[in-house]
Amino acid sequence: MDIYAVDPGTEESALVVYRPTDKLVDAAIILPNARMLEYIKHDAENYTGDVLVIEQIVSYGMSSIGREVFETVFWSGRFYEAWVNEGERAERIDRRTIKRQICNSVTARDSNIRTEILDRFGGKKRAFGKKSAPGPLFGVTSHKMAALAVAIAWWEINGEKERS
Repeated sequence: MDIYAVDPGTEESALVVYRPTDKLVDAAIILPNARMLEYIKHDAENYTGDVLVIEQIVSYGMSSIGREVFETVFWSGRFYEAWVNEGERAERIDRRTIKRQICNSVTARDSNIRTEILDRFGGKKRAFGKKSAPGPLFGVTSHKMAALAVAIAWWEINGEKERS
């Protein structure tokens, strides 16, 4: 099973394709949202049995939400719809759940999540490798790392159910 995981953004989004049983990242891309939508549609048409997991936007009681949040929610919905319209399964996972699963703390920061992910892949040197000998996370930075966190957290929570 491959997990397509998206870290949505207002203008561009990151996607990783993660194969948890092999601890393999097949793709890690950042695209403008319109191109990401086409990418997701194409993959949903061609790959069955996989899941799309999108980071869910949650307000946590904030009284003023700006244009960026609504734009991100809009694109998240479009990505979700594109995947399920092809008959595939899509799910969402919120940031607090990701933090709790990966770092055992809802107050964790992005740097804490990154460190925990690198540890799961054998530490920074082994995870990234180098250009001549790339590791499994070579090229996975910033928003791509956030998308990978979506995939890892979802798998750790749901993996046992998926294997049976």
